Amino acid sequence: MNRRVTQSRVLRVLAYAVLWCGVGTAQPVIPYQGSEGGLTQRWLWSMKESSRRAPNEGIWVAYGIQRLMDENSFITTGMYFSGSIDNRTSLYDIILEGKEDTVQFPNSGRRNKGFSMINRGRKTPIKVMKDVAIFVRYSDEKNRRLEGIEICNLDLNFNLQKKKVFWLGPAGDEESVAFLEALFGQLKDSNMKENLVNAVGAHQQSSNAFQFLKKILVSNEESKVRSQAAFWIGNQPRPEALQVLTEVAESDAPKEVKEQTVFAISQIDSDEALDRLIELARKSRDTQVRRKATFWLGQRVSRKAVHALENMIADDEDTEVQRQALFALSNIPGGGGVEKLISVAKTHPKARIRKQAIMSLGQSDDPRAREALIEIARSN
Repeated sequence: MNRRVTQSRVLRVLAYAVLWCGVGTAQPVIPYQGSEGGLTQRWLWSMKESSRRAPNEGIWVAYGIQRLMDENSFITTGMYFSGSIDNRTSLYDIILEGKEDTVQFPNSGRRNKGFSMINRGRKTPIKVMKDVAIFVRYSDEKNRRLEGIEICNLDLNFNLQKKKVFWLGPAGDEESVAFLEALFGQLKDSNMKENLVNAVGAHQQSSNAFQFLKKILVSNEESKVRSQAAFWIGNQPRPEALQVLTEVAESDAPKEVKEQTVFAISQIDSDEALDRLIELARKSRDTQVRRKATFWLGQRVSRKAVHALENMIADDEDTEVQRQALFALSNIPGGGGVEKLISVAKTHPKARIRKQAIMSLGQSDDPRAREALIEIARSN
């Protein structure tokens, strides 16, 4: 299958796929065929229709949203496979073309815990609109019990577990978020809550998505659920996202949550976010937050970031923060931190820091590092 999401396929999803995969296939797709109706109405149809067509079977109820993504990136909370996605039976093939799901489970497949994004690696990514399916799995009981929530690009393979799929067609972001928020109130299992947060976070054009994620982040939910909310807030195109994340990073939230907010801040591509990351690395009252901010600061290749790391190595009172800054500096691509490492190895007042700088120079292929090590060895 071609990696590109063709316009014709997008249009077919938006036009509601009117098809029947056939009695002989392993998991027929049963589409909503009404001419109108909101998501809630279509969902009620799926519950009624499934009691008739799959009374003693577990089922999927699914619908599609659209998300602007890098051309070679994919998101999924289900099964994904490493390597080429060519020649695999995709969700497009199953839902739109009626092909049987022939998914296999080779050793290269693995189960994701939460969200995964696979970027196929292009220096200048091309943004395209992609179709993402939201799947809700229900039990085989008479009164359907919600068992799982998954998201997956339609051009990926997905394990449907030989269950019928009641396909509701496309939904707008605001309508979808409202629906998912209502579902959240029914959930008790933290894994399902985590996946529902992922599904809400995948919506880019919804102010309600941001408000929902913010509510979860500052709630008393389990740390892993709140951490997923933090991740997605960092991916929401909202100017207030940075302030929300900073407040939580400086709060008494659990360690895991605060660390994820620091990571989310590091993923926001703006000068303001970089300044906030530097501030956390230099001034946070929480040592662990400072260390995490220092680490992620090292992933930002900019003069301002390097300068902040150099200052922390020079005068921070916490030796562990200094070591983290040194590690970050040693990982700057292109040997950008080598000269500072040499200086630290020769002149830093703390022997522990000098030793780490020497070890970092020993792992570098830069000829400047080699010459510096020879000089240091001779001087001793």
